[in-house]
Amino acid sequence: MRYQNTYVWLVFVSVLDLLLTMFVLYLWGGYEVNPIAAAIIDHMGFLWAIVFKFGLIVLVIVICEILGRRHNPTGRKLATASVVISALPVAYTFAVLFHTALAPTN
Repeated sequence: MRYQNTYVWLVFVSVLDLLLTMFVLYLWGGYEVNPIAAAIIDHMGFLWAIVFKFGLIVLVIVICEILGRRHNPTGRKLATASVVISALPVAYTFAVLFHTALAPTN
């Protein structure tokens, strides 16, 4: 594997996303913003959302590896971009949760 450290971060951020999604859905009473993930959760359950998420991770890793064999810098950029893109919902969810937790109650 060409970008093992980056893949570890991708899996870590994805697990955080799943944990925060579960927290927001089942403990906070919120909803899933991603329409594809929401449809999977509504029709097939959260377990299938986990399968879907890790299927996408495997697909991204395979694409990065294939691309990296042909042009290493491009594969590395794609792997890094996938971590950044996956981290955006996590950062947003943390921001919303902290903002809500710190908001004054009336």
